[in-house]
Amino acid sequence: FAAKKASAAAAAATATTKTDTTVRLLDGKLSQNMAISLSSKLRLPFPDVAAAITACDVEGVGGTGVVDMLLKLECYEGEAVKAVSAHLAEEERRKAKRREKAAAAAGDGKGDGGGKDDGKDDGDGDGADRLDLPERFVRDVVLAVGPRCLPRLRAMQFMASLEDALVSLEADVACLANASGQVRNSRRLRALLRDVILPLGNRMNEGSRAEGAAGLRLASLGKLAATRSTVANQSLLQYVAAKLVAAGSDLADMADELPDVAAASKLSMPT
Repeated sequence: FAAKKASAAAAAATATTKTDTTVRLLDGKLSQNMAISLSSKLRLPFPDVAAAITACDVEGVGGTGVVDMLLKLECYEGEAVKAVSAHLAEEERRKAKRREKAAAAAGDGKGDGGGKDDGKDDGDGDGADRLDLPERFVRDVVLAVGPRCLPRLRAMQFMASLEDALVSLEADVACLANASGQVRNSRRLRALLRDVILPLGNRMNEGSRAEGAAGLRLASLGKLAATRSTVANQSLLQYVAAKLVAAGSDLADMADELPDVAAASKLSMPT
């Protein structure tokens, strides 16, 4: 019985090999990844997808999720395009030869209806029609749209994310504008810089060319946190804050006038 089962399995495998005429041209891993993504997320015929990409129609292609998926397919240039293009060119050459033979046969009047071209291959049929799913995507979408297929998909992704990006950017700009206004109009901040930080800096710079300064450079304010005591391992900024709290000064509550500054300080905006 075991021998019969093995023989039957071998026969079935042989039959499958003989009947499977699917043309696979892409790298195995790439082909597998493409097949999974396309079959699970793409719901439109390939010609419709190509038309939507050509028109940069995000909704027409199936939405932002489909655009993101398509961008992950590594088939828009390189070996994938070359392999499918070469195969299609070879198929066209074969068709041309068949047409030439059919025309020659028709001219010679050989056989009954021998000159009729029924469009069928003498062997396994048209290889272009037997392409696997990933190869058909390259043919019907990538090559149909042309070399700008990938840039168009990137543009579609940008278009889809633009509205959300604008909303986020507007919120960041509003936060930054509010914080700037609060810093500019803060009475306590001006008093702190004029009545505490400037005199302290002049005291520390006694005997140097920087003593007796009439004002502060904004760039120098960062040194308040960088300058540390060798005794208590305390920064100059912490020292000033501790003295203000101990003295009961309202300058210690300066943060009440700057509610948006902390959030604005965390923003990273391109310039």
